[in-house]
Amino acid sequence: MTSPVDKRRLRILNALFTAAERLGCPAAMTTAKYAGKDRDTSIRVGDQTMSFTLEPITQGRRGAATPPLGSERLRLTIPSRRFEAPLSKSWEDADDGALEDKLTDILTEMLIAAERSHREGEFAHHRWRIERKAQLEEQERKRIAEEERKAGELLAKQMQERIDRLMGQAANLDRAETIRRYADAVLARAPELDMPAHDVERWAAWARAEADRIDPVRNGQILDAVSDLMPSCD
Repeated sequence: MTSPVDKRRLRILNALFTAAERLGCPAAMTTAKYAGKDRDTSIRVGDQTMSFTLEPITQGRRGAATPPLGSERLRLTIPSRRFEAPLSKSWEDADDGALEDKLTDILTEMLIAAERSHREGEFAHHRWRIERKAQLEEQERKRIAEEERKAGELLAKQMQERIDRLMGQAANLDRAETIRRYADAVLARAPELDMPAHDVERWAAWARAEADRIDPVRNGQILDAVSDLMPSCD
């Protein structure tokens, strides 16, 4: 059996929903399956869903006006949709009138709250797009900086390797020239040695071959070094 307060509640919801429908704002109400659960009630304003509750007040104030069709008062509450302002807006039966007399104010507040929520959502989305763009630009800047850093490290490594090869080739050229001078000097003084001349000449030939082997001009290393500095023809 439906209680008087439930009947009155349905009348208030019907009046509120009817007024909202006239403004092009569809209403919705889901009845709870189990007793004691709040019913989900809302109206749709544009792209905003304005939920609210209409429930009996468990403890009344002294001197409060007695509502029609029953002694139990009702309160309609619109929860706040703003995280930084968690306070809700509510109306209830009181000395200044029954809840039925405040439906116009309630619906007006819902429309205003929906518009405010829509604008805040648009602003939040716009701010998110700006922040996201800045984030992507920062990521791209870091990516480019990292690529430039790696490219710089690779260039520095290549330059150091080229210098190391240069120093090594210069040292090998000095060694080759030293070996050749040494071989020539030994041949020049071969008569002073107590051994056959052809043995000294064979040794000198071997020494000159070793000099040629490490000589960057003779072994072609200098050609590779020069080619590395030539611009590409591609």
